[in-house]
Amino acid sequence: MPQGKGGRGEVGDDDVFGSLGYTIMGKTAELTVVQKTILHTLHKEGKPQTFTAKEAGCLQSAVSKHVNRKLSGREKCGRKRCTTN
Repeated sequence: MPQGKGGRGEVGDDDVFGSLGYTIMGKTAELTVVQKTILHTLHKEGKPQTFTAKEAGCLQSAVSKHVNRKLSGREKCGRKRCTTN
């Protein structure tokens, strides 16, 4: 068993995930305001997602997620959030 930072057999977070060699549910990078503006403009012009991704400097999957979630205008689904205490 790998030893952690203390040298007493403890396992640190970096030791566990580093030794396994994979990431659990990694987060995607956030798009900048400039990238979102480029995506919105090119989407309105009817350009393909691959072209839009190259122009904005991001992945096609990021373009797809942004278009389907943000630009489609649909409301969030699921349980309503409690807004009062």
